Amino acid sequence: MNKIIIITFLLFPFFNNAQEVLLEETPVSDSLHTNFGQNYKNYGHFFLSTGFIAGQNNSGSEIIYGLSRQFNFGYRYKRRVTNYYALGFEGNISNSSFQLKQNSTKILPNDSIHTNERISVNALNLEFYNRFNFGKRGNIIGRFIDLGFFVNYNYKVKNVVKDVLPVQNLFSASKVKEVYTGLNYIENLGYGISVRVGINRYVLFTQYRLSNLVANNGNLPELPGLIIGFQIGLH
Repeated sequence: MNKIIIITFLLFPFFNNAQEVLLEETPVSDSLHTNFGQNYKNYGHFFLSTGFIAGQNNSGSEIIYGLSRQFNFGYRYKRRVTNYYALGFEGNISNSSFQLKQNSTKILPNDSIHTNERISVNALNLEFYNRFNFGKRGNIIGRFIDLGFFVNYNYKVKNVVKDVLPVQNLFSASKVKEVYTGLNYIENLGYGISVRVGINRYVLFTQYRLSNLVANNGNLPELPGLIIGFQIGLH
């Protein structure tokens, strides 16, 4: 009897590992018949993302690449249609910061030169997407490509300028920061397309704004609409 117990104990890790491999290839099937899971009919999760604003610079509204960024926090839902196709939607809150170059051609929002200047856009975003899955997987997200269309509402926009003063002002200060809100040269609504490539929780994404961010009634140059970045799913 003792020999049987010892042999069973020694072989248990091998049986356990074999079971784990099967679970990676085939979704779990049990008496609960759940419809919620990473590779089941319904699934949703929160996510975080950060990206760099890219795209063509326009004379008069040139940005500083690398310092112009976007941050997002949101929730994504998907519904599996087949083993290789799903569709879904997501909602997120984003902050886009356009760091403006201070040069002689600058005209957005005006031609004043500052030590530092940025246009900050806080937005509510809603996206509908199609997901195409690849490869075998169990109850995990696996490998996928998302193609989406988004709309957004810019609920808070501000122009932030900072200056270093050559001499102290009346308040004995050598630096000054000014924040301007209620900007009538920024559109309230926008829309665009997105592409995501992911493996489980790790995602590379790009999105492109098709609409104007800068209102065209003031003859001001447009800001870049391309964003390239990285997401991580909180699941």
